[in-house]
Amino acid sequence: MSKFYGAGLAVGILVGIIIVVFVMKFWNNDGKMKTRYDEMQEKARGTAYMYAFWAVVICEAVLMVLDVIELELPMDRTVMH
Repeated sequence: MSKFYGAGLAVGILVGIIIVVFVMKFWNNDGKMKTRYDEMQEKARGTAYMYAFWAVVICEAVLMVLDVIELELPMDRTVMH
């Protein structure tokens, strides 16, 4: 890797960070960092967390069964988690 490539990469990352900071400052109108949700949004968010939890539990159960019956899949076990 040449010196110019490394310097260009560093400058590109720095410019990208500066642009993101300015966009976030412009986009944030109310000055608060955390978004407030109404009741319906909080209920929908809770329901989504519940579905995600059960999806992970079912996925882990299926992987345990596949491990017990020693079925070989074309990918590493860590990829499936």
